Amino acid sequence: MPDRLRREFRLARVLAASRFAGEFGSLRIGRAWGLIRPLATFAILWVIFGRALKVGGSVSDYPLFLLLGIVVWGFFSEATRDGMVSIVEQRSLIRQVAVPIRAIPLAALFTAVITLGLNSVALAVFVVWRGIVPSLDWFLLVPLLAELFLFTYGVALLLGAFFVRFRDLGQVWALVLQAAFYLTPIIYPLGRLPLWAQKLELVFPVTQVLEDIRHIVLANSREGVVTATDAFGSFGTFVPLSVALVTFIVGIGVFRREAPRLPEEA
Repeated sequence: MPDRLRREFRLARVLAASRFAGEFGSLRIGRAWGLIRPLATFAILWVIFGRALKVGGSVSDYPLFLLLGIVVWGFFSEATRDGMVSIVEQRSLIRQVAVPIRAIPLAALFTAVITLGLNSVALAVFVVWRGIVPSLDWFLLVPLLAELFLFTYGVALLLGAFFVRFRDLGQVWALVLQAAFYLTPIIYPLGRLPLWAQKLELVFPVTQVLEDIRHIVLANSREGVVTATDAFGSFGTFVPLSVALVTFIVGIGVFRREAPRLPEEA
């Protein structure tokens, strides 16, 4: 790894650990909130949509189906939201010290990864409770998460670069995330939609990654789960994967172009 990238990763890890400790360190039950928040969201949504409205009626393992959606979406939402404001929040640092500025939104991604790790504990409990035995297919979760990280980081870089000059973007992105939460098949099975709508949803890499994760973890109860291969054909995964890679590359390019002026404008 080149020295520059090594410095960026080192700084991002330090900032992420500091941010995470600052967020939870002063609270009475500390890091347990990292588990409580997704579980509280899960409980509310499960009661309303799972029990009252029977949205997941066709899914035999709807609790785990729903929790997987909440955890994956929570990572994307947290990383992009925090990455967007990270440059402005760290403006005193980047003005006073010559730091690799790209490490700032990367730290937001690392913080979200820590939260994802905590949330995975809750997922592990549900997996054990449901009697699911991991198979070799679970190793495919690694490239899926890598794709999710690349796409999320690309989005965070784009948002972070533009937020410095357009502060209203924060309100716009909050609305986008709120709308996308209900449009993305987090609560409902994607299989309930017509084929054209399934394809439209699966172009979004977060949806594709989520459905592939569900396909792997819920091996014995895949009702309503639709993968990109199901919707587009044998090479269907390349459609959302291409979107993820293009977003990452464009994000790197735009952020690099804007980086010289960010310390002054932040």
